Amino acid sequence: MKKLAMLCALMVVTSLNASQEMLKLMPATNKLVMLFDISRSLQIPLIAEGLDAANQDPQVQQFIKATGFSIKDCKKLAMSMDLNVSTGQPNEASAIMLVELNKSVDLDKIIAAGMKNNAAVKFQKQDVNGKSFYLLENKEMATPGMNELGMALVQDKLLAVGAPGAVKSQLGAQSSNNLTSNANLMKLLKGNAGVFTLAVDTSEQAAPVPGQQPSPLASVKGIALSGDMKEGDLFVNLNAECFQADQAAGLMFMYNMMVVPNLSSPQSPIKANELTAVADKSMVKVQLHLTKARLVEIQKQVEAMKQAQSLGASANQAPIGQNPLK
Repeated sequence: MKKLAMLCALMVVTSLNASQEMLKLMPATNKLVMLFDISRSLQIPLIAEGLDAANQDPQVQQFIKATGFSIKDCKKLAMSMDLNVSTGQPNEASAIMLVELNKSVDLDKIIAAGMKNNAAVKFQKQDVNGKSFYLLENKEMATPGMNELGMALVQDKLLAVGAPGAVKSQLGAQSSNNLTSNANLMKLLKGNAGVFTLAVDTSEQAAPVPGQQPSPLASVKGIALSGDMKEGDLFVNLNAECFQADQAAGLMFMYNMMVVPNLSSPQSPIKANELTAVADKSMVKVQLHLTKARLVEIQKQVEAMKQAQSLGASANQAPIGQNPLK
């Protein structure tokens, strides 16, 4: 699943409406969904610059030349995974990611080109329901279940990547088996379109143990996180739906007691006027807005902290030839 996580991190970025058809192929039992608009993400200068820098790598250039395929040929992405609500642990065997492409691709050619720079990775091509399924195995990874990745073209211009069993199930999936059966999850996704959207259904939490202080999240039925960047400004929205309205009021009380005072501190990286929170019936809505100028300021602060830490480490380092234990 390491390759799956790396691919997700690289493609930060969809509106719900644009991914409805992709959601119809997702397992209805999964509790977590992430949506990304790859095309929009490449319009953000920071991401575009990062991609251009990555494309300067000779191996990347060789891969693009051999396959005619690059990240710019990916349009939209949707990922789904089941998880244990009580422990927060994901079920990696359920992880599935669908990538909508801008053009048809030759998966044989793409995998063959990728294998040239990954000697430890082997692949098998299998027939599943009349479609080609690719099983990739990393021989150097010792953890069973973590060293396998499945890939297949579910439809023309629709690539499935993820746990082998999850990808195989999508090759025979019917559009009637979709996330619309998870009403709570779809409610969380509604109205949270942005450059990226994440929704987690936590409605199946176990009842609190008598005599123990329940976690603040024990009152949360679901969480939706979305973000967007417009004209250089960053917008992040977090919506937490509680089981009852009084629980939402309780979370707001905790926010006002624990978060708001810290925002007034000169050391706080986020200012009080940049973060707002309100309770609307059973929903707690938090919004963060950072202007382009503030993002530059924060970036400079982070760089200054890194430099200070680097200088501190150098000052504490023993001179060459000196025994640091003396």
